[in-house]
Amino acid sequence: DRIEVNGLPVPVTHTVSLKPTFTDIRFHLATAYFGNPNNIVLEYRLDQNDWLPAESGVFAFNALSAGNHILSVRKRAGFGNDYRYAVLHIAVEPAFWETWWFRLALLLLAVVLIWLFIRLRVYLLNRKNRMLEHTVAQRTMELSNIIRALEISEQKLGEELKLQQRLIGNIAHDIRTPLHTLRHHALVESNCRHRPALSDREWGTDLVNCLDRRAVI
Repeated sequence: DRIEVNGLPVPVTHTVSLKPTFTDIRFHLATAYFGNPNNIVLEYRLDQNDWLPAESGVFAFNALSAGNHILSVRKRAGFGNDYRYAVLHIAVEPAFWETWWFRLALLLLAVVLIWLFIRLRVYLLNRKNRMLEHTVAQRTMELSNIIRALEISEQKLGEELKLQQRLIGNIAHDIRTPLHTLRHHALVESNCRHRPALSDREWGTDLVNCLDRRAVI
């Protein structure tokens, strides 16, 4: 029997160890038989798979999963159902991505990424809240300034209205006082001119009274 890995022969032992980077393992079976070679029946199977014929006593595997495998070979003895068996153990080393420490590292990396994502999300939310608070505070300050300006404008407008009312009152008083004086003089003069016929003494007395009222006015 002969075993070749990637085209190179390896020692035939009870267990064959393979690197995860192997690409081909080939088995050559030899049996002592001096009769018709077509009467030789050789079969093989890997683990619990179906039996397969080993034509010309050669078969190969291009890839095997990591772990321990059992290769079974059987040869039918004679024309009955009596078989002779041979067993070979094949150990395939796991690739680094198939090791437990690599999977643990992936798990830890996933946990760290999730934690970083949560922290980033919280940071962005806090930043957004701070920006909103700043915007609200700025708008509130602007509204307060507008309200204060409106209050000052209202106060100034009220003072101007009071000043206008006072000015209008003074102007109206200044206009009404001369008119009232003229009207009073006109009434007094009218009363003096339209007196009934009096004696000289009564007319003189009444004229003096009218002049005195004028002087008072």
